Amino acid sequence: MGYVSEPHYSSTTTGWREWVSLPDIGVSWIKAKIDTGAQTSALHASAVEEFSREGETWVRFRVHPWQRSEDDAVTVELPLHDRRTVRSSSGHAQDRLVVLMDIELLGHRRQAEMTLASREEMVFRMLVGREVLGQGFTVDPSASYLGGRPPREIRRRNRGRAEGGAEAAHSAANSPLPSSAFMSSAGNLESRPPSGDAPPRGEQPCRRSRRS
Repeated sequence: MGYVSEPHYSSTTTGWREWVSLPDIGVSWIKAKIDTGAQTSALHASAVEEFSREGETWVRFRVHPWQRSEDDAVTVELPLHDRRTVRSSSGHAQDRLVVLMDIELLGHRRQAEMTLASREEMVFRMLVGREVLGQGFTVDPSASYLGGRPPREIRRRNRGRAEGGAEAAHSAANSPLPSSAFMSSAGNLESRPPSGDAPPRGEQPCRRSRRS
């Protein structure tokens, strides 16, 4: 009779939506959908333009971390990693630029291939795809925010209801940026304990909600 080894569990469980950070560009809080249906991660970006730097192609774009506010937008410059044709759930094909960017999810930092796209009408400004999830994560579709939530003033700012001014909602990042990135503003606050919510039924256009 063969020997059956003990199961080895090395993955971290994430909910279907989480607050994550993008440390390379100084974004400490952005709410993301954990999407096992997407291979690569996606980030809402505006004013996307390519330019040349020392003979290489770079991309300049604006990141808007809040779902219902244009406050605290970050201007980013990163080397162009790739160009991809991405097909949406409706079957529409779109060419997108791809950059490499670190994601911090539930305390674990992973490098991600990030496609840049307009997600203005979507619920989430960011998707975390299988390329990141395959680096040590499993998804519990019945759970939300297993990595905790940001302070109340950050959640209000995400809903476009900032109180007490920008200083109450964010502070400048303390760590220096890597040489391959540029950013113009940042935030950095502590998290709160997690709570559960119902699982998703597919991504839908952005609607008003009282919870974040």
